[in-house]
Amino acid sequence: QILGEDAVRRRATERTRGLRRAGQCHAAPQHRTRRSPGSPRQRAHSTQGVVPRAAHSRTAAAVRTHRQTMAALPGMESLVPNVQAILLLDGDGRRIVAKYYRQARQWDSAAFEAKLFKKTKNAAVARGESDVILIDKSVAVFRCGPDARAYVVGSSDENELILNMVLDGLVDALTALLGGTFDARTCFENLETAMLCVDEVVDGGAILETDANAVANRVQMRGVEGGQPITDMTASQAISTITDQIFKTMNT
Repeated sequence: QILGEDAVRRRATERTRGLRRAGQCHAAPQHRTRRSPGSPRQRAHSTQGVVPRAAHSRTAAAVRTHRQTMAALPGMESLVPNVQAILLLDGDGRRIVAKYYRQARQWDSAAFEAKLFKKTKNAAVARGESDVILIDKSVAVFRCGPDARAYVVGSSDENELILNMVLDGLVDALTALLGGTFDARTCFENLETAMLCVDEVVDGGAILETDANAVANRVQMRGVEGGQPITDMTASQAISTITDQIFKTMNT
């Protein structure tokens, strides 16, 4: 009887242990072991490349805006007036001075000048007056001298009044620098002055100056306000001029 009670107790104990082990086995899949956070470098590496949702949306919007802007740029018209070419031709259409800027440098200059002269040689333009023509998707404003012609060429959508201001400034400055006349022989004899005058009016297609007096003074190295060139002064005059400039600078 005693042995029978001990056997019952052992069986109950073994059954309890078996139930516990079975419960642990069933609960094991639900239990997750928490991983250690690791070192800061490991945490940074694990989060590398993860972009917050708000930041991602802002970046995508910026990219879309940039693409739209870049797509619209080729179709936008420039707000700054530009000149494609400045030409000085004699009475027979031969080149005196020719300056081409930007895309116009790829033109066939000889063919363009011949066509331009052919269209304007019989134009009834009074001396001192200007006229405008359309040629090869460009607009050209020109003035005639006794045996010379000056042309300012711009794109077809360029403002003709601005091109005419450039033309007037150029021709009036040349007339003042060449002794009151604008003809082919005088331009050929003073070719350096004519080229400097063109460069002072337009540089790289951008309009620098349209005032004839300012252009003439710059060509003569007098500055915009005029005055005697420093290269023509004596030593005492140069020292006096420099002293006056220093005092003016200090007072301002």
